[in-house]
Amino acid sequence: MLFKKNMIAGNDLYRDIGHDRKRPFVIFATSLQTPLGDLISRIVFFCTVKDQFDHAQLHVCYRNARPYSRDVISLAPNIDKAEIIKGELPAWLLGRKGVERFWRPLFFDFRMGGNHPFYDLVVSDWMADSRNVHALPNPIPLRIPPDREPALKQRMIELGLEENHWFAVIHYRESNYEWRPNISDERNSDPEAFRLVADHIIDDLGGQVVRLGHPGMHPFPERPGLVDLSAEPDGFMLQAYASSRARFLLVGPTGPSALGFGFHVPTAIVDATDAQGGWGDMEQVILTKTVVTEEHGPLRNRDLLDADLLSRRRLRELDAHDLKACTAEELAAVADHLFAHSKEATGWRGPKALRTDPRPNTLAWPPVCGENLNFIDV
Repeated sequence: MLFKKNMIAGNDLYRDIGHDRKRPFVIFATSLQTPLGDLISRIVFFCTVKDQFDHAQLHVCYRNARPYSRDVISLAPNIDKAEIIKGELPAWLLGRKGVERFWRPLFFDFRMGGNHPFYDLVVSDWMADSRNVHALPNPIPLRIPPDREPALKQRMIELGLEENHWFAVIHYRESNYEWRPNISDERNSDPEAFRLVADHIIDDLGGQVVRLGHPGMHPFPERPGLVDLSAEPDGFMLQAYASSRARFLLVGPTGPSALGFGFHVPTAIVDATDAQGGWGDMEQVILTKTVVTEEHGPLRNRDLLDADLLSRRRLRELDAHDLKACTAEELAAVADHLFAHSKEATGWRGPKALRTDPRPNTLAWPPVCGENLNFIDV
């Protein structure tokens, strides 16, 4: 009889899970990632898993190892509890071995519906790889914290950005970034090409340009219509705000590219060096570097993928003269494409609305991941 009662209680534990606020789907997610793009994609993945349920609660543990780590967490629209992992590794989690279930010793108070004696799902870094994000239905958009938005907007105006007039965001990789010392330059772009595409967006398309970056980047000459955030101290939130309000992003294969996907803003990855796409339902295109091979001559985009060369590891093995960055003319053609596919944004873009429709209240694992590379030929 006691066995029967326990079985009934166990069944009740999972009854209407995710459908009822009294029995939310409870998620524990942990990430050791510190690079900007990797951390952003993990947070979007965690939040999107929660968004598959009408009622869910999300507990995230992360490393506060970079100046932007806390700010990235603040962009998440639906984390219930965020905690910093002490030390290099979450030893309390990774140290548990054998058959002991993760959820048995994990108790905490969400302060939003009471105590829950276990987690329904434990999500690791490996599960939340950026290539899995697009496999989940309706990746959730990031959002600027409402209490920080007025000051960020005012600062952008003070720096010279004209209010109610559309602008584009540009960014490319240089090797002197303090958090990513140069071990190779296969992802670097031509600064002069990006300077010229900024002129094209301002002079020919009639927009404004905001450049993202870090102190020490190749300086651009000052000019009307150009706002350079690379010299702003502790400027990550300004760069995130600019990305969220931009008409489009034209960026190299670097961490800030994830801001375009995260905020669901039309985005082009140029000088691409790997086969990873983005997520979201907005316009997104990819233009790779050109690789000159003895066997096939110059290769780019899908031809490069089909030759099994669209890989940072493979490209790193090539001589520098065999790897050609995008030219200013090519970048201008990509900018023209994004401009034509973003006509709805005549001024500063507003935040993307969150979903209000019923959720599936289920999660299939592993996710079905397909290729989502949309190459643009110029």
